[in-house]
Amino acid sequence: MLLVAATFVAASESDSLLKFLPAEYVSAPWSRFENEASKVGKFSAFYKKAVTVDGESGPAVVKVVGKCRVPMSEVVSLFLSKDQRDVAEWNPIVGEVKHLDKTVNLQTYQLPWPFQSREYLVRCEANTRGKLHATYCASIDAHPEAPLRADRVRGHSETVWRFTAEGNDQTSIHLETLVDPRGKVPVWVVDKLGKMASVSVVRALMKSATKRLEQAKANAKAKVQAIRAGVQKPHIGASIDDSWVSSLFPSVGSMLGW
Repeated sequence: MLLVAATFVAASESDSLLKFLPAEYVSAPWSRFENEASKVGKFSAFYKKAVTVDGESGPAVVKVVGKCRVPMSEVVSLFLSKDQRDVAEWNPIVGEVKHLDKTVNLQTYQLPWPFQSREYLVRCEANTRGKLHATYCASIDAHPEAPLRADRVRGHSETVWRFTAEGNDQTSIHLETLVDPRGKVPVWVVDKLGKMASVSVVRALMKSATKRLEQAKANAKAKVQAIRAGVQKPHIGASIDDSWVSSLFPSVGSMLGW
């Protein structure tokens, strides 16, 4: 849990939540590459580049920070859902995931020819503490159930998601990731795909969480309206207990914030 605990430390816009960020990245400046605001929320996306010791430019670190108009409990519930239908709503690019134990999984992604498939052996930890939730995943060197394969390239990644409950039932979202697929994939391709993927999943998570919340509210309202319609137009011969009705509607109304 030490890795997860570290992600609860507050970070300014210039900070990084990644714990194994190579030294050459630490002092590199963040550059904003996208801003977006819509009815579901808003976010800004950043990246930083660094030159490695051998003079080559490594993959970009990508960070997306935003705010969603949905309570944190709803956003995190969707984020942690193992239902593939829920996952597909906001993370359609998820690859094949094999769970090796409670915290370690092997993620495999098919790349178009002529590139070999990439796999990432990662340990993930998740924790919720009060108004904060953090999920942290980082590559590990080996696992007895995941030997290296000649037909795949094992990449390296480190990713953190942090959700913070804000006022007015809003949620702040912080995604930060560094993915190095290794092998012969050009760095500019890695950077372009990394930026697109990071922005896409945050945007989709916000939209999906908002859609689910709106649907839940609509369903609740429809149920109340159906109950009211039934009370106003009872079946012939039906009897209604006035005390039961008067106790039901105030309790339902209070749950909806009426």
